[in-house]
Amino acid sequence: MVAQDTPPQAGPLRLAQSVGEYARVAAGAAAVAGFALIALTQMGLDWFYGHFGLAPQDVGLDQTAILFETAATGITALTCAAVVGLGVAVVLRYLVLRRSRHDTASPRSLVGQPVVLASASGITIALLAGFLGSGILNAHRSLDDIRAGRSVPPQVLARGEVVARCTQVWWKEPHLDGVIGHPQGARLVYLGEAASVTSFYDATSTRTIRVPSGDVATRSC
Repeated sequence: MVAQDTPPQAGPLRLAQSVGEYARVAAGAAAVAGFALIALTQMGLDWFYGHFGLAPQDVGLDQTAILFETAATGITALTCAAVVGLGVAVVLRYLVLRRSRHDTASPRSLVGQPVVLASASGITIALLAGFLGSGILNAHRSLDDIRAGRSVPPQVLARGEVVARCTQVWWKEPHLDGVIGHPQGARLVYLGEAASVTSFYDATSTRTIRVPSGDVATRSC
């Protein structure tokens, strides 16, 4: 009996099927992780602004903003982690086989192996855990910066949402002398605005100041 050659389309077809299966698994995980990430972000923002006696809504962050910003961040993070995880798993498997059996198979042929897909999933989860951990550390550093009267960098888990920058403030109404308690041009940390009310943090007196937006003029420090 003469062995039949493998059709030339079989290799690419198997590769496409394996990648498709991996993508379906990743998409299912993304749906679950997406809901979890949105919930965690909401909790994180409540925790962050709670240190200043505020809610996210007090600085202009509504549910729609949180949803879209978090979804964009989550999709980007998960996609990058899944691609990197698969690539690293394939390379590691290729190196192991080459060392143990001097296997010369191409890395592309390893994509569909269950051990590679399992390793890719584990690496992806580890990368996402590192991403979440870095976001938590960044949030704590940002709290320290605000308490010291400094601007903060964009947050990893809420990029584009959390705004806190050093701002010089002048007020137009004399009655605000007692509210702000500083000379004109005082340096405060701007936290956000909602319903025509602007929120600042005063690092000197360690208190949050909320004043009508139309009664103050600001300039970056």
